[in-house]
Amino acid sequence: MQKQQYLIAGCGVSGQAAARLASSLNLSYSILDQKDSPELRHFITQLPHPPEQIFLGWTPDQALPCFSTAVISPGIRTDTALYSILEQHSPVIVPELEFALRFADCPVIAITGTNGKTTTTELTTQLLKGCGFHAQSAGNIGFGLSDAVMNVRQGHIDILVVEVSSFQLEHMKNFHPQAAALLNLASDHLDRHGSMEKYAQIKFSLMSDPETQAVFSRSLDPWRERFFPVGRPCTIFSSDPLDTQADFRLTHDGKILFHDKTVVDFQKLSLKGTHNAENIMAALALIRSLKGDEILFKREIMETLQAFRPDAHRLELFLEKDGIRYVNDSKATNPHAVNAALDAFPEHGRVLLLLGGLDKDMIFEEIQSHAAPVKQAFLFGRCKEKIRNALS
Repeated sequence: MQKQQYLIAGCGVSGQAAARLASSLNLSYSILDQKDSPELRHFITQLPHPPEQIFLGWTPDQALPCFSTAVISPGIRTDTALYSILEQHSPVIVPELEFALRFADCPVIAITGTNGKTTTTELTTQLLKGCGFHAQSAGNIGFGLSDAVMNVRQGHIDILVVEVSSFQLEHMKNFHPQAAALLNLASDHLDRHGSMEKYAQIKFSLMSDPETQAVFSRSLDPWRERFFPVGRPCTIFSSDPLDTQADFRLTHDGKILFHDKTVVDFQKLSLKGTHNAENIMAALALIRSLKGDEILFKREIMETLQAFRPDAHRLELFLEKDGIRYVNDSKATNPHAVNAALDAFPEHGRVLLLLGGLDKDMIFEEIQSHAAPVKQAFLFGRCKEKIRNALS
């Protein structure tokens, strides 16, 4: 059998993690990056099993040999010269996540959606840890899955909780998580994916394996009817108190129910906002998919949720002075996330909103129906005029 030769293309967080895993497994691999820096060269010298070839500062006019598999970073778009050349020199192109999972032997939980991925990933991991399992978050959350797989192979981790972006799913061919959640869908990254239709199709591909236990928000019903097989079982969560058909729902008085049994009193938690209640329900649904109904009612569940604090930049109250609350929500990089933040501060006309940055062909008119709390908006960045036209 011909020896498998890997080309790791892109040497950022995920690419470096892939290189560490390839090195630890003594695989035949090479490294390519369009940048060249002393830091990258130092990183390569630290790998115990060095790459066979190194292409730093690569440009399209440089020849490449052929490889069995190209392992690409999420930032490599299909419309680039690099991707086109990789297609010519490798019969198989996989994202770092798929490469890493070839060498993992443990249950995998996967989480995607436009917003809430990181918080739900952290919640799921902490709930599993609180119940005595050795779980680790990885993927788009900022910790390369290849590094997490090394921890699995060393016996330190027995469950992986993977945050998955649309960029990573775009190239995924073989991904078989035991359980997976799609939290929500709203306009984002349309500059890359072209349309909401294509964006939704990519997100739903996470559940393409019929053995994967799927978890969905009720808000996704119109998309689910199009991209998820009719009759295939799934778990539904809903923030609508009247949605008695949902498996998990939030009541008027702030209780999270599973089939009409109280699991969590959301009002007793530091997490606020309906979007965080939905994140919690998704996390609960995922651990139930893996460990059964009984895990939901362990006292460790409520204790873990009461102790949980979200990562920085997510509705982070960093100062309160002279009756003014200063909130850092800079992870809100699309209209859907901005709306979730505004819904958490419903007082009419009391919010000063700093808004702007880059545009990803998003639909800023989506903010209009949530704008009642805004007293004044300060717009900046490349897309400020587009936002002004949408909201003025």
